Amino acid sequence: MFYWIRPLANPDITEYYPPIIYSDETYFSITIPVEIDLKDDKRSFTELFNAYGFSGNGPSIEQVVRANTHFASVQFDSEGDAFVMYTSNEEQYLSVLNELRCMEEIACLKKWVKTARWVLIKE
Repeated sequence: MFYWIRPLANPDITEYYPPIIYSDETYFSITIPVEIDLKDDKRSFTELFNAYGFSGNGPSIEQVVRANTHFASVQFDSEGDAFVMYTSNEEQYLSVLNELRCMEEIACLKKWVKTARWVLIKE
């Protein structure tokens, strides 16, 4: 069952910094670590997730990615401290990485989080 989560507020995106995407071309893996610290007087992207009813941990990042992309043959291995995804080949890896670049722009990330459906995958 899916639940629509309405934002708790209309957060100002200039208050947040986006996640950093780490990629490993050897294993075709992509990782986004969960960060909670202030950087340059901006709050973590995890607080933006919180404003829309998500925890901001690895599984909730996975939920937002799944809701906004349609990747075939990808594997997720998200944990509390990181979002992790593996692809099967270089072409797909590059395609996935390109699409996930949206998350590095806080305005685009806000759109993704705002329109994602909340479903408990695992915690």
